[in-house]
Amino acid sequence: MSGEIKHTCTLSADKGNFSLARQGKTLSVDMNGNGGATPGTVSVLVAGTTIDLSELTTPGIGIMTNLDTVNFVTFGGVTDQPFKLKAGEQASMRMNPGETLKMVADTAACKVLIQFLED
Repeated sequence: MSGEIKHTCTLSADKGNFSLARQGKTLSVDMNGNGGATPGTVSVLVAGTTIDLSELTTPGIGIMTNLDTVNFVTFGGVTDQPFKLKAGEQASMRMNPGETLKMVADTAACKVLIQFLED
């Protein structure tokens, strides 16, 4: 089979005279394995948490949702976390094979729902 994963992103904004309505298209992506959605809800620590995706042979597309109502987390690689999820925000991405995902809570530990699928 092919196209087992459906992935859609949209972005819109309206403020004053500025308006953006970026309708993303739905991508159909092949899922070569059967693994995921992993690892589930993770407690991200202020000292940092390496996200365990070892259940997957090759991590592929995933979505992360910050379940905290107040605090944010940053995420990226082992040495640098340039991306941010504020309370309640979510992000989707594809993992680069061989890379490690690390998250760091800003003020207090945060629960983050992380669901990656096999590439």
